Amino acid sequence: MVNLKTETTKPKEKFILSSAVREMAHNMVLFKNEHVIVINKPSGVPMMPTSNPLEMNIADMLPAWKYTNTSKPIVCHNLDRETSGCVVLARTKNAHRMLGRMFVKRVVPNSVYWGFCVGRPPVNYGRIRMHFEIEKGQHGDVIVARPSPTKDSKVGIAEFVVNASALEFGSFISFYPLTTRRHQERIMAAHALRSPLLGDAKYGGENSFPQSLALFWDPADKSLPLHLHHRKIQLPYKNGAGEFICVTAPLPRHMMRTFEKLGWPVDADDPLIPG
Repeated sequence: MVNLKTETTKPKEKFILSSAVREMAHNMVLFKNEHVIVINKPSGVPMMPTSNPLEMNIADMLPAWKYTNTSKPIVCHNLDRETSGCVVLARTKNAHRMLGRMFVKRVVPNSVYWGFCVGRPPVNYGRIRMHFEIEKGQHGDVIVARPSPTKDSKVGIAEFVVNASALEFGSFISFYPLTTRRHQERIMAAHALRSPLLGDAKYGGENSFPQSLALFWDPADKSLPLHLHHRKIQLPYKNGAGEFICVTAPLPRHMMRTFEKLGWPVDADDPLIPG
């Protein structure tokens, strides 16, 4: 007699869009009309699924933002896992084509990132132009920044304004991107301005956890969240008064704590992105 054992395949684990996650997704919404949804992505939440199939991510949460539509919205651009703030979702394919033009190279900025940078740049405003290459590293892609173009590089451009500074210890800087290169604001802060973003271990190393700010954060705590926030974005749609719609994302708790301790405004408007 032959005894045949049947092996059962264990079902793959995957992220579940529970009622609690749906409620969280709805609470993230900053603006919604028939064309677009703008959400406030928390720091630490990745845009795409990771090696952990149970980890919450924006792509797996998209069905929560269908509302009355039959299809889920389409992500128009990316934010780093560590970066918080505005993420634009198109509700239709036509809207996606229109909104996609916002994130190509442009002459006038249509969004702003707020960052807390360690130290103080030598100038209070200006334009940064760098050239980025993607190289294959042992642990994934490596972004190499160069001062001049190469045959494989792509240009990254952003304007910046130093809004306030705490002596030489730290600066509140607005970044106005004119391109959407991966990690461009983080690299520009660390290498062009020589003022890395607080909590940016990847590009600032130990300089992103300075002893000079020990009164605010423990420099030995390398889990300190990145202080970079996609604060405000102008949409290509107009309101009843004929003005372009702008959406502003409140600061995350960790940045609000730093700003409040320094007496900096946490709800100020940005005059360079009108609306």
